[in-house]
Amino acid sequence: MMPVMDGYSLVKLFRESGQQLPILMMTAKSQFESLEETFQLGVDDYLVKPIILSELVLRIKALLRRVKLEHEQELQLANCKLQYQSLALTNLKTSRIEQLPPKEFYVLYKLLSTPQKIFTRLDLLDDIWGMEEDYDERVVDACIKRIRQKCKDYQDFDIITIRGLGYKGQINHGQTS
Repeated sequence: MMPVMDGYSLVKLFRESGQQLPILMMTAKSQFESLEETFQLGVDDYLVKPIILSELVLRIKALLRRVKLEHEQELQLANCKLQYQSLALTNLKTSRIEQLPPKEFYVLYKLLSTPQKIFTRLDLLDDIWGMEEDYDERVVDACIKRIRQKCKDYQDFDIITIRGLGYKGQINHGQTS
């Protein structure tokens, strides 16, 4: 228990002030209604006490990875550019702009930001969908399929399937900047 105000009030005050730093709330309340209210107020993750220290560390690392990804604003390849703020993929040769749904954009951006690094389905679920939801790993496969369909005309990159493990981005022409 906090001395001056409860956690809900603090989160509400923090978010109303425009702060976008990640918030991980630790609480003794385990009812779904409490969890639901917490996420509606703008909490990024939630742990019920007693906590396991190693789980707390994992969740903090996941939050920090998401924050780092959000602050890298633009990724430019030889003939295309990914703009994080607008969730846009721009073909620099034709000036065509492709708006992607948020999850698809975040997956593509993550894969291309660290080309040749293999991300497991669980890595992508954790980083993009977050640990607060219980998603099947096939959600990632479906997302990758949609990205590939939408980006089939882009020659700068490929998404490579690593059988039984996950995916990696591959840059085909030029360098990232």
